[in-house]
Amino acid sequence: MPEVIPLYTPWQALLNASESMLELARNEDWLSLAEKDIERQTLLKQYFAGKNSDIPDLLQVERIQQLQAIDEELLSQCLAGREDTATELQNIHRGKTADRAYLGNAS
Repeated sequence: MPEVIPLYTPWQALLNASESMLELARNEDWLSLAEKDIERQTLLKQYFAGKNSDIPDLLQVERIQQLQAIDEELLSQCLAGREDTATELQNIHRGKTADRAYLGNAS
């Protein structure tokens, strides 16, 4: 009887969650990204705590490198989002300051 290979492995679940997070960051869906990160943290712990001795070292290295590449782009997207948010907050603050000045001069 041939060996049964699961179609959806812990690795695939982890990779899918990572890629989903990247897509959420690209779409600036920060709330969903934070929720998906909780799921991904669990998957990371499960995957790396599991017995992966049957996976060749070279494949493990490739998988880790794949996760690192996704994480690098994810970090870049998040930093850009943070900068955009900081700029928006500064603009709001400037607007409020201008409103106060206008109202102060109007009285």
